[in-house]
Amino acid sequence: MKKLVALAIVVVVALLIVSSQLVEKTKSPNLSTVMKDYEVLNCSSFGEYKNYYFFDENSKTIYAFVTVNCGSDEVLVQKEDGRIKIVERDYDGLLMRCVCQKEVRVYNVSDSVVEFVNWGNESMKLEKNGTIGIGDFCGISTFAECKEDSDCKIGGCSGEVCMGVKEDISTICIYRDCYDRIKFNVSCKCIKNECRWV
Repeated sequence: MKKLVALAIVVVVALLIVSSQLVEKTKSPNLSTVMKDYEVLNCSSFGEYKNYYFFDENSKTIYAFVTVNCGSDEVLVQKEDGRIKIVERDYDGLLMRCVCQKEVRVYNVSDSVVEFVNWGNESMKLEKNGTIGIGDFCGISTFAECKEDSDCKIGGCSGEVCMGVKEDISTICIYRDCYDRIKFNVSCKCIKNECRWV
């Protein structure tokens, strides 16, 4: 009987060691692949929380929009095998029953495959929403649900966001010439039940 108890204790200790090592592996990103030239903006409520990105050819910047848990601890950007990986991390297990959308800006990169890995380690390739080049409009659409044009409105500090009337989205007050909707002859409209620039 004592041998069985001793064996059970050894097995439990071994399992605890193995599980703690697995937890450490999921917590610790590979620091050699974490990029330095990026920023993650605060959560905002962007429409239907779609995950997508667009690429600015002029500034060599990827603008990605990813849906994260309100309680996750951080968002990292890694470069692996020529892909940009946006990784949501939760270290303390204190997740919440809400989600929000974060804008992730990755600077000094070429256009490439962008992948998002959420806190549950589920991976998805982000859909490309366009490339911005010289002379192109670069406003942001939230794709909020709508039935008619009056369900959509223009917002953001520079009038660069096409959003739903019930949304209240703040953006950084940096004006860019490519936000000029009149110059580029675009409007914020309800297209296929989504608020977007057209």
